[in-house]
Amino acid sequence: MQVLPAVCQLYPEVPLHYEEDHVDLSRPTGRWLWMVLPGRVYLVGPDERVYHSDNVTSLLRVYLELRD
Repeated sequence: MQVLPAVCQLYPEVPLHYEEDHVDLSRPTGRWLWMVLPGRVYLVGPDERVYHSDNVTSLLRVYLELRD
């Protein structure tokens, strides 16, 4: 979780959202985004896929491999 601010600075095109932002994940967002919930960080893909890992750098690897 401590790595996330640095990742957001390196890849500002992936917005950061929190639970209180009420992002509707029931339909495709059309973009990548970080979702921070109590004690967890998720990477949400543009196609509604939700990725989770205890290691944010693993999620970053998923983004970098699938973004194009």
